[in-house]
Amino acid sequence: MDEQNVTGGQQGRVAAERWWVELLAQRWPGIDVIREDRQTNHGMKTPGAQTVVFHRLANWGQMPGATRAGAAVLSRVGRAGLLLAHNVYGIELPAETTVGRRVKLAHQSGIVIHRDAVIGKDVVIRQNVTIGLRGDVEGDQAAHVPQLADGATSAPALCSSGRSTSGRRPPSVPMPWSPTMSRPRDGPWPLSR
Repeated sequence: MDEQNVTGGQQGRVAAERWWVELLAQRWPGIDVIREDRQTNHGMKTPGAQTVVFHRLANWGQMPGATRAGAAVLSRVGRAGLLLAHNVYGIELPAETTVGRRVKLAHQSGIVIHRDAVIGKDVVIRQNVTIGLRGDVEGDQAAHVPQLADGATSAPALCSSGRSTSGRRPPSVPMPWSPTMSRPRDGPWPLSR
C-alpha cells in the first residue's frame, strides 16, 4: 500500500479513486465502508460483496441517529438481501453478527456464521466454513461463540465451534486452534484410511 494512498490518518484506509467518492465519504462514512467492501471483494457483482453490503444495510437501519423512515427502509432492504444471499448463494450471515471493515467472503456456498460471532477487520472467509456454537451449551450463547480477530484467514471447509479466537496475535501467545489445515507428513489424510 502506497503511503500517499492512505488518507486522513486512518490506519488501513485507502483513498477513493474518484474525487466525488471522497466527498461523499466525508459526508456519509457509511459510503466509505461500502466502497472498501466493494474493493476488498473485487466489485459488487460478487456474492461476497453483495452479502456484506446487505449486512451493513440491515445494521445501519438499526443505528441510533437513523431516521425512522430511513431505518425501516434500510433494515428491510438489508434483511431481504441477506435472505437472498442465504437462499441463492448459500451464505448465512445474520444481521446480528458483528462484522469489521474489509471482510472478504472469497467464495459463496456453505458459509454459516452464528449470530453472536465477532468477525474482525481484514478477515477472509472461504467456502464451506462454519463458525458456530457447540450443541451442548446452555445459558449465554454469546460467551461460547468463536471470534475471528483482525487479519484472520479461514481455510476452506473449516468448522469452528465453541469459544476460540483466531487471527493476528503476538508471537508469544499460542493459537487455540489453527486457522489453516495442513496435510500430515507421514501419509494421507486421516479420513482417507
